[in-house]
Amino acid sequence: MVRIFERYLADIGRETLLDAQAEVELARRSRAGDQAARVRLVNANLRFVVSMARGYRGRGVPLADLVNEGNLGLMRAADRFDPERGVRFISYAHYWVRRAMTQAIADHADHRLPGEPAAHRFSLDEMAPGGACTFEELLPDDQAPEPGAGLIRERLHDAIQASLADLPPLESEVVRRYFGLGYERPQTPAEISAALDVSQERTRHLRERGLSRLRAGAERSGLVRFVNDGAPGAGSASRRAPPTSRPAREAAPSVAEAAPSVAIDFMRGSE
Repeated sequence: MVRIFERYLADIGRETLLDAQAEVELARRSRAGDQAARVRLVNANLRFVVSMARGYRGRGVPLADLVNEGNLGLMRAADRFDPERGVRFISYAHYWVRRAMTQAIADHADHRLPGEPAAHRFSLDEMAPGGACTFEELLPDDQAPEPGAGLIRERLHDAIQASLADLPPLESEVVRRYFGLGYERPQTPAEISAALDVSQERTRHLRERGLSRLRAGAERSGLVRFVNDGAPGAGSASRRAPPTSRPAREAAPSVAEAAPSVAIDFMRGSE
């Protein structure tokens, strides 16, 4: 089974990622009934599913099964995705992938008998026969979080995703890109402007309006207090220098300026 899964990882690693224009075109064709376009849209995002599945290891469901469930969620997202709303597919699909994985974990817990010994689970840390690369070598693991950080990160993740889901689609996408949520790195206004085909001035306006809405929502929900008082390292996080991947002239807002930016930064590692 290890060999089969590693072969799958190698196969999806060869899939070419889509730029925004190609993604919109494929999504339009998919909505019109083009199954080949739907398959291409899904296949280009399979690596995202594997990345998400890594965050759910150790909850009783083998990683390969989590990936299978996540792929089903990805396909559901492809069937429902509307490219005309101005949001990237992966931002929309995140909810469906996460929902499928958490449902699989819940179902597994429901079917486990009290005291039932766990069978041997497929582990990504096992070396494949013959010395083939392990999954950890294909997708490098992040630095191990401090105790309790996993639960806190999950709570932050849920709170942030709920807040972003309440924003108008274009504002949500601008904020996601600005903080690098679902993307390789934070993006500058110029990059966001080019990707979404809006002016830089409009990009900044959408970003500020989105952050203002997030500020208000964070204050109402108590998220700012939770981040400042409850998150590991949160006190130091608010004093950190902006990420090196963001140009110096476009510094990231502090908690006081754009809550919940620290929560987003803290949560980004689980994406």
